[in-house]
Amino acid sequence: MNQLDVFNQLSNLSGPSTTKSITNSCLTLDLSSSFIPESAFTYFDRFNQELSIFDTFNSLLSAQAVNYSENKAVLHHKTRDFTDKGFFFEQATNLYQFIEQLNHNQIPDLTNITHVIQIGIGGSFLGPKSIYESVLNYFSSNNLKPDRTAQFISYLDPLEFKSKMTSISPKNTLFIIASKSGSTQETLSNYDLLKHWWSNEHNLNENELKKQCISLSCKNAEIDSAEMADYHFYIDSTIGGRYCSTSVIGTCILGLCFGIKTVSEFLQGAYNFDQNALNPNLDKNLALASAWSSIWYRNCKNYSSKAIIAYSYALRAFPYHLQQLQCESNGKSVSIDNETLNYKTSPIILGSSGTHCQHSFFQLIHQSSDIIPIEFICISNSPLTDTPFSTAHLKLNTNLKGQINALKNGNPNQDDLNKHFSGNRPSITISLDTLSPCAIGELLSFYENRTIFEGFIWNINSFDQEGVQLGKQLTNQYLSCP
Repeated sequence: MNQLDVFNQLSNLSGPSTTKSITNSCLTLDLSSSFIPESAFTYFDRFNQELSIFDTFNSLLSAQAVNYSENKAVLHHKTRDFTDKGFFFEQATNLYQFIEQLNHNQIPDLTNITHVIQIGIGGSFLGPKSIYESVLNYFSSNNLKPDRTAQFISYLDPLEFKSKMTSISPKNTLFIIASKSGSTQETLSNYDLLKHWWSNEHNLNENELKKQCISLSCKNAEIDSAEMADYHFYIDSTIGGRYCSTSVIGTCILGLCFGIKTVSEFLQGAYNFDQNALNPNLDKNLALASAWSSIWYRNCKNYSSKAIIAYSYALRAFPYHLQQLQCESNGKSVSIDNETLNYKTSPIILGSSGTHCQHSFFQLIHQSSDIIPIEFICISNSPLTDTPFSTAHLKLNTNLKGQINALKNGNPNQDDLNKHFSGNRPSITISLDTLSPCAIGELLSFYENRTIFEGFIWNINSFDQEGVQLGKQLTNQYLSCP
């Protein structure tokens, strides 16, 4: 059976909508407002077998080359598998030792580091930033003080560098240069600005800068240079940038700011949901059930867009990371057999946070001629338990509840069509029981595995990104021949 046959069979289904709600550890997937027929889940189960979804997933986990176009394994799961004592464990161990030495003032050139700046873009920015901000808010809500503060610099536009470096003390700052390939133009350009800032604006010896720099890359990459940094930690080419948040590219800044214990809890959460993704029972496997909801909306209902909205200040950066994860992985039109597809793949992802979205584009969500399914992300229990903070959190989640019900039920008004709300607009909700490093790791892993399952169902390669490369190549050509 091919994918188009699967989608056609599913499109003919009708009947009462599911009321499913699936919980594992700290996360709950609520499908009760999804408008997916309950009968569809029997077919989802059958198609998991016919499309060999778990066989392919197990091939990935056993390091077979499921990145078909580049003939590579996909190994990001190993960065949070504590039973694996290989390359990634070694790099994590080296990083932890460095952090411990830094915290105990055992590195002579780094005895008063109070701030960290990570320079990177794409997967070296979006995922690490979303995790950093989430954990920062966990610390704040529990009255915990980070070991260090941090910022990210990603824009090629020098105005970002200028604005963020204005109040930075050179001698109190550690700089992370993050790029898997080591040749990312934005990262190298900002490193050049850093050298200028160090030597021209602060009259410091440029040769001293490397003593306060860490490079995060593949071995032998351009930034893996003794001239750029004294400290080097590695990933390898089997990990795509958008999947690297649990590698040293994500955990370095996390550990420097919040400590090794926090990193371990975060990685444990990610590992928990890697294990959940192996569960063959669709009623217990959150990532796979959610993947099929994506298929339903894209290939059965023909919705071209989807919104991912975080009703949480702590999680406000996650939708932008998920936008990259989804669109870069599954924005493809060619199968793993290098044949043009005759069905749709990833929708356009709109990312935002609540309640800001209610005051920007939710008019379109409620009354547009297009139906745009929504994935809401929220935290059930307030991270701040004292009133009036807990009351404010209740207002936030009550706003979310109101939006879900307004989309679902509408408010018919045939006398004044301008005030008519049709309803029948679907949403699903992913809720964290509480805010914690473990729950953040679970959320990240849930979305990574969901994206992978979608790619398996669509029979595409979720691990390359040829669409990113052409613009880079042309930019380099124009720069060399202005």
